[in-house]
Amino acid sequence: MTPDPPAPAPRKASALAVLGALVDQSWEIVGACADARRFDRQLLAGTADVWDNNTLPFFRAAESATPWTREFHARTALRWMADLGAARQEWIRDRAADAGLTVPFRLPRQTPLETVYRDYDGEVCAPAGALTPELAEGLAGDYDLDAAELRSFLAEHSGGRLLAGFSVRVPRRYRVPDARPDSRAELHLHLADVTDIDLDVVGARGLTVRAEGGGWAVGLGSRGTLRGAGADFQVDDLRWHLSPSGRRADATLPPRGRFPFHRPDARRPPYVIVGRNADTAAALMRWAMVTVRRVRFSSAAHEPPLAALHRTFAGAGTDVIAAGAHGSWRRREAAYRELTEEWFRRGGPEMVPVFREGLEMVKHRPDLPGLLPEPDPPSVPADIPPEARLRAVSYRSESMRWGAREGEGEAQVQLSVPPSADGGEWWGMTALEGRDPAEIRLRGAAFDGPARLVREGGTLTVRDGALTAVTAGEWSRGERGE
Repeated sequence: MTPDPPAPAPRKASALAVLGALVDQSWEIVGACADARRFDRQLLAGTADVWDNNTLPFFRAAESATPWTREFHARTALRWMADLGAARQEWIRDRAADAGLTVPFRLPRQTPLETVYRDYDGEVCAPAGALTPELAEGLAGDYDLDAAELRSFLAEHSGGRLLAGFSVRVPRRYRVPDARPDSRAELHLHLADVTDIDLDVVGARGLTVRAEGGGWAVGLGSRGTLRGAGADFQVDDLRWHLSPSGRRADATLPPRGRFPFHRPDARRPPYVIVGRNADTAAALMRWAMVTVRRVRFSSAAHEPPLAALHRTFAGAGTDVIAAGAHGSWRRREAAYRELTEEWFRRGGPEMVPVFREGLEMVKHRPDLPGLLPEPDPPSVPADIPPEARLRAVSYRSESMRWGAREGEGEAQVQLSVPPSADGGEWWGMTALEGRDPAEIRLRGAAFDGPARLVREGGTLTVRDGALTAVTAGEWSRGERGE
């Protein structure tokens, strides 16, 4: 058998070509995640978040009049994008490498952020980041973990891994002057590569955290167990500087450190686009990425129409650069107008709500909504087949819905569902929602195969009881929010 030829070495390209490749690769990630079997919420949310503040600088570079100004604006935008931190720089290099390119200049050097830092007032802030045995011991010293009250919980498949996270309210062990009697702190813990879940979620009280075999074992409630290879945590406590851990950090931390979100090293790119048609195209693509970014809220992971978004904007980075490459300003503007109309055609009725929202930001184009097709009428949800697979289970002790009753909790179950006979090859995603959950029992086996979901009134079971959730009323299908 002839061995496969080696992959060609990445080639150095212009900054504008790298930016265009980053856009193209981002939309390919959206396309890959459109199949619910490959859905990676963390990757998708992080990718979409890049383009909230970087879409307009990319268009500003692409629409500039000369090759020199295009490259100048592209380098400014790329440096600004890369100055956010080491993780962002790794993302840039990886996505460029996927396109066979390398960044044509050295990216700004990044200083690692400290777990603990001072805010603008000089007070040490509560820590966040990777959990260590020392930090876990500090949590137990600062807070009464035995009295922890579960506020929210999430277990989900994301990118082939099982993840879990939860938030608890905890009483402080240290004195806080003028604090109300019911004042509490919140701890957030996230476990990666989860290997064991066995929980009674609703009403769980008490928390234990210990290192075990190179990973972490977490006890939640009287008998709940979570185990994972890694753990991140965050403490929400404005008075943490008064805690024993906070006082120790205050004694060792320099009095005036660099605030971790201060970005002095890169020039801010211009956010003004000259051409009206280029501005319209930029607003539409930026809003499309904002729509994708809704998945960062786990309860909305099923809402964005990922397949339609990818169908519409696949290759958009290359197309935007090609439209801006014309020497004449009028021809550039006409090319961006044509590109916008092409996106309308590709998107079809399914993308009409997204485009209408995006056009709200470009009031100078009142003619464009008339080019959109009629949106699809609301469809009646099909029954969930037994081959569906559990993707996520979430719980909140207090509902976030507008008009919800005080003290009303909510639960959600997300599933990947196989395509219908005429629905292509991709699996979709759907959600079931229930209010006032009285019981949620979950074992890791619920994620292992076909869900075989059964609903009887307010009782929902998956895989013969690996998940059992009981709510006050019947479960309803979550609305898709295109």
